[in-house]
Amino acid sequence: MAQVHTDPVSDEGAERRLRIERLLARYPALAEAEQDELLHWFEREASALDVALVASGPRAGPGYQRFKAERIDRLGTKDVIRAVGFLSAFGAAILGVAWLAD
Repeated sequence: MAQVHTDPVSDEGAERRLRIERLLARYPALAEAEQDELLHWFEREASALDVALVASGPRAGPGYQRFKAERIDRLGTKDVIRAVGFLSAFGAAILGVAWLAD
């Protein structure tokens, strides 16, 4: 799925950010659909500038920090699988080089 970025300085971008800030101000007392909307915005829509503006704004406050810790920064199963795969490939490469050196 392609990422959709709104222009952070346009009226549409400002309105979208305001909605996200309002949701974050109420977090975690949100419906599941609203939490999914937040996650989608952070993962698919927001530019780095959008995230910085929301994070530094006064409305989001502790809700942003909590949402970030609980839904964005946590390690998921995919992250662990990727790490294990990378380390396995790296270890196999090292063993291959050591085997060929003998």
